[in-house]
Amino acid sequence: MPAFLRRRRRDAVRRAPFPPAWREILDRNVPCFGRLPADDQQELLAHIQVFLDEKPFEGCGGLEITDEIRVTVAAQACLHGSSGRSTRSSTSS
Repeated sequence: MPAFLRRRRRDAVRRAPFPPAWREILDRNVPCFGRLPADDQQELLAHIQVFLDEKPFEGCGGLEITDEIRVTVAAQACLHGSSGRSTRSSTSS
């Protein structure tokens, strides 16, 4: 998929409201989420939405993949993927 189409799709996904049920899952299963500054929380929510939109999940051995599993895994992956580097762009003057 061309980069401009991928960006457009991701922007649309990020603009969608984050489901309250998913937020409850984060509060319950990702304790560090509540300790993040508000800006970082919003950034993580957007990353989670894109991750869940793009990554398929498949259970093995009869495991049913629930939103609890999907959101928790996505949050941990997005936290790990952004550790040590900022995902925000910055400009120097």
